[in-house]
Amino acid sequence: MGIKEEHKQKQADYMRLKALVGSDISDYCGSWCNNDVLDDMLKNPTKKNAIFYYSSLITRYFEVGCEDNPANNGASEIDLCDSEIYEILKRNGNV
Repeated sequence: MGIKEEHKQKQADYMRLKALVGSDISDYCGSWCNNDVLDDMLKNPTKKNAIFYYSSLITRYFEVGCEDNPANNGASEIDLCDSEIYEILKRNGNV
C-alpha cells in the first residue's frame, strides 16, 4: 500500500472508530496530547506524520476507551465484539 492509500485508510479508520464509539478518547490531552505532537505536525505536516498520529489515536482508544462512563474515571472500554471496531484495531496492530 502506498503512502497516500495508507493515509486515507488510517484517516478513514480513525473517523469510523470515533463514529462507532460515539465519543472522544478518554483523557485525550492528559497524557497523549502535548505541545511536542502539535509542534511536530506543524513543522513537518506530512502524510507519514499524519499516519503515525492517526495510528496513535486509534491505539489510544484501544488503551483507555472513550469518555462516557463516570464509574470508570470517565472512561468506557470499547466493544471488541463489534466486528467493525475489531477490524479497525486489527488493521492498526492493536489486536
